[in-house]
Amino acid sequence: MSIPVIANGDIRSLKEAENVWHMTGTDGVMVARGLLANPAMFAGYEETPLKCIWDWVDIALELGTPYMCFHQHLMYMMEKITSRQEKKVFNALSSTSAVLDYLTDHYGIDRSS
Repeated sequence: MSIPVIANGDIRSLKEAENVWHMTGTDGVMVARGLLANPAMFAGYEETPLKCIWDWVDIALELGTPYMCFHQHLMYMMEKITSRQEKKVFNALSSTSAVLDYLTDHYGIDRSS
């Protein structure tokens, strides 16, 4: 019987995943936190492209994603592209409409049209 071995542990980038895979010789590598922060990681992006954020907004609104889940995923995705001060402001938002206004004002993501 063969049991696959998967490396896991706070891997946050494609480069880290590749390094761990090569160094350990495991069958695979888990990158949950890395993909939460950057769903486009395996497409080669080092930080979440605005298009990916836009796509998440569209999906979440279409599916009626609860606010806490919607906001939490955006906080992960925007981790590398926001300053400490911007994070404080964004984290204090308490409604979907406030988040949409923030994204429109700061990143030009406007889904109203």
